[in-house]
Amino acid sequence: MRGPGIAPGTRIAQPATNVDLAPTFLHLAEPSACDAAGRCVGGSAFAHANATAPLDGRSLVPLLFASSRAAAAASWRREAYIEYYFNDANIKCVDNCSSNPRQRAYPTRDADCTELASEPNDVCWGPVCDTGCYPTEDDNNNFIGIRKVGGAGDGTLYAEYQEGSQSKVDIDFSAPTFYELFNAKNDTWLMHNLHATADAGTKTALHADLHAWYGCVGATCP
Repeated sequence: MRGPGIAPGTRIAQPATNVDLAPTFLHLAEPSACDAAGRCVGGSAFAHANATAPLDGRSLVPLLFASSRAAAAASWRREAYIEYYFNDANIKCVDNCSSNPRQRAYPTRDADCTELASEPNDVCWGPVCDTGCYPTEDDNNNFIGIRKVGGAGDGTLYAEYQEGSQSKVDIDFSAPTFYELFNAKNDTWLMHNLHATADAGTKTALHADLHAWYGCVGATCP
């Protein structure tokens, strides 16, 4: 599928996320709730009968039918947005696990281990382990990010992190503590953070794109 300014023969994906599911289901159930571009207006069973509002996301229905596919693809977003908030340290312990019935069992059955190349497996964890413990994440792991698909920025992956716990203070990403910028097409394992060497204009534009997503509601979302 090609959009405006895309060379013939170039395939462009229409990235979708779970925020598009609700408008898609609404569109299938009640076509009049959505327009030709997949923008939908819905309500809540718990709200007043006349309380309706534009839904975040877009219906995928226009992309499914030949009669509407070209127009929908041309106006579809070229990036996917994600946000995540630290929830719990989720501490794992990997020593003193001898009584764990799922320890060292791979490949004959599932195993609670991280090193599966050796037999028996090594570095296992489970509810009976009590030493060699470590957290799998901490309160630095709050982030918002975008992954661009197609066009000049194809492969760009940009994220901003802000330290804190959402249960104690609002994490609004107004004061990021860390940035990531990757070319996910050339650096598929995301090993080289390019943010420190990127030019100021690129970083300003990516920050604006990301916060447009973060602050959008309903029809204002890309």
